[in-house]
Amino acid sequence: MSSDDHVIIDDPPSMSLLGLLLGSIVERQAHRPEIQRRLRKLRGSVVVEAGTMTITMRFEGGKVTILRGAEQGARAQVRGSMSALLDISLGKGMVRPWLSGQIKTKGNPLLLLRMLPLLRA
Repeated sequence: MSSDDHVIIDDPPSMSLLGLLLGSIVERQAHRPEIQRRLRKLRGSVVVEAGTMTITMRFEGGKVTILRGAEQGARAQVRGSMSALLDISLGKGMVRPWLSGQIKTKGNPLLLLRMLPLLRA
């Protein structure tokens, strides 16, 4: 890992497609100064679930570590279909899937809103 890496994937060979995909999106965005500023401000963990895949995104020190499974004590949780999560990453917005129940959230909504720009492909 170089000092420029912003995403650390814990045990890449066993990481789910969800973790690899979200890690790749964040890493591609992280070269932008405004995204680096957001990463430095984010603290805490977010559990993301899509189908049978569950990951934890732990934010600290300007980096995100992606772990397999749900970490205890996460500040927020997002659950939805892979299709709905991909639509959000492709910039189709989060409000409609959230209102229609395709995406469900728990925990700290401000953390989720601050994280959202990192996940736009």
